[in-house]
Parts: sequence; C-alpha cells; structure tokens
Amino acid sequence: MMIYELLANTKDYSETEKAIASFLIINSERIENMSARDIAAEVYTAASTVSRFAQKLGFKGFNELKKAYIEENKYLNSHFDKIDPNFPFLESDSDFTIAGKINSLYQETIADTASLIEYQTLEQCARLVNNARNIHITSSGTYSDLAILFKEKMSRLGKTVVTYTHIDIAYYYSSFARKDDCFILISYSGETRDTLKVANRLKDSGVPFIILTSFGSNTLSKYSENIMYLSTREHIRGSIGYFGPYISTMFLLDVLYSCCFKHNYQKNLSSKRTVEKKFQVTRNSSNPILSVDSEE
Repeated sequence: MMIYELLANTKDYSETEKAIASFLIINSERIENMSARDIAAEVYTAASTVSRFAQKLGFKGFNELKKAYIEENKYLNSHFDKIDPNFPFLESDSDFTIAGKINSLYQETIADTASLIEYQTLEQCARLVNNARNIHITSSGTYSDLAILFKEKMSRLGKTVVTYTHIDIAYYYSSFARKDDCFILISYSGETRDTLKVANRLKDSGVPFIILTSFGSNTLSKYSENIMYLSTREHIRGSIGYFGPYISTMFLLDVLYSCCFKHNYQKNLSSKRTVEKKFQVTRNSSNPILSVDSEE
C-alpha cells in the first residue's frame, strides 16, 4: 500500500494522528527538511508522538517514513500526465483513438517500470537467474502466461524453469529447494497469503528469491532486498483492463532474460542458431525481412 493511502485511511487514528496525517498529505512537498520536532510544532503535539505514528505505519521512525514518502511522491509525480492508467480510453473514443491511447499506455508503463529499476538490484537479480541450477516462478492469474513465455525463452539458453500456478505446490518445492536454486515470486499487491508463506519458507531456508511487486509498502517486499518494482498506477479492482501490471511484468521478465543471455552472449547465440537450424528446417517465409539469415 502507498504511504499516501496509509495517511488517508484515518479510520483507526486518534485526533492527533489524524492531524499529523493531514499535515503530511497537504505539505508533502515541503517536509524534506523538516524533523519530527518541526512536524510536532505544526500540529501542536510532541515529537515522540510523531515518531510513534511513523512506527504505527510500519517504519522505524519519522526519518524513515519521510524518506520513503518523498521517494513515493517523486515517483507518483512522474509519467502518466496525459493518460489515466485505470481508464485509458473513453466510451466516446473511436477505435483508432483507442489504439493510440493504448500505444501511449504501453510506452508510459514501460518507461515508468524502467524508472524504478535500481542498477545494483538488477545486477544481483540477473546474477541469481544466470547462476541458478533451477529457476522457479510462482504466479497466478494473468502472470501465469508470462511465466510460461519466460520459461520458453530461458529453455533456449539451456536453463530449467519451473512454473507454478498453484502456490501450495510451490510451497512444497520451496521446502526442498537448494541454495543454488532461485525463485521468482510475482504479486502485484504483495499481500497474497500463500505467496507470503513461500517467501517466509525461502527466507528461513536461505534459498535466494526475487520479488516482482508493486512500489510502496507491502508485506512481501519486507522478505528480500532483491525487489524489482512493477509500475504501480492501477487499482487492484476497478480498472478497465489491468494493463499496467501485465505489461510491467512482461518487461521485467524480458529484461532478466536479456541480461542472462548477455552473460554468455556468443555461446547462447551459437547454441540458439544451432538448435533452430536443426528444428526449423522447413520454416520459411516469402517476406524478405523474415527470411533474412540471422548469421549474416
């Protein structure tokens, strides 16, 4: 859940906590140089109360809350200034207009996802995938198809990928996994109960895993530092097509595949060509672009 949502959901807050939350929402752009004592003075309370409120939201203290909140606001204020990711087109739009808007949505979503990639995290995740004896992907719903596509691509590099649509089975396998295996856990909300069980089991056993989840505060992201964030613009319920999380997941899995390919580029390229020549002997096309020999 985004920090903004945590602040706005004041149902269980005391009057003082509501005042702190309201101040942070209204003054999100000027809190960077403010301390807990400064916030406390603005809402007529004690600095310790501000710190306890930050802890109530799941942070160690106000400084950690402030840092995360500033980063969140920078993210939310970037991209998607011309299109609503939840409702990217209108009932009155022509088919051609819709095509243009979906084009914009794809571009914005990928740019948004790319902006969330951290260099060191990507290197670590790519290393885990490349060095893994077996790669296991737990996902559900629309992500299952993307996991299968990733599996097919990785198989051409000689990599073994196991996909699970039933997370209970993934849990059993996580109980017997080795430390040279690697799991990829996909959950947009980061709150899927069974996925959390798998993450907890992997963490206890020391098996490395990568998390693909939404940007912001969620339970799953607390289990590992190997987090690749999905574009986090669409509501879990209520959007037109759930486009963003799907596009974002596909992009990140393609990035991981490409990084893995790069680690042994010439070997992988040579192996891929050899296998394709043997298997796709009768596969031809009259289209000159499709029939060009990739070795030239």
